[in-house]
Amino acid sequence: MMTQSSVVSPIDSHGTRQAGRRAKSFRSVPTCASCLPVPSGTVTAAAGSDAVALVTDWPQYTTLPFRKIAATMNTPLIFDGRNCLNRDVMRENGFQYYPIGRPAVENALRLKNRA
Repeated sequence: MMTQSSVVSPIDSHGTRQAGRRAKSFRSVPTCASCLPVPSGTVTAAAGSDAVALVTDWPQYTTLPFRKIAATMNTPLIFDGRNCLNRDVMRENGFQYYPIGRPAVENALRLKNRA
């Protein structure tokens, strides 16, 4: 990813506040903003991206404006690391949906049909 000039845009309102507080207590540690730019919101974070990775199951991240987010992305692709999103809802909102740690329904059906 680094050789292809990948950019990571983290969004975690609680984690950002915690990181900022901790960074202030260490003079030699740069603040979070200088290490990794943190966008102002979920739509901003996804804008122009090729994929989104959801790695929390906090309720506020399961009810996002997914259609709006997908519309801002280069490739509306979402990896659900907590398996907390509904596959059909993600598809209806324009996403290619990939659950992490369990087979996607399409893959399971393909494997079943091969047997």
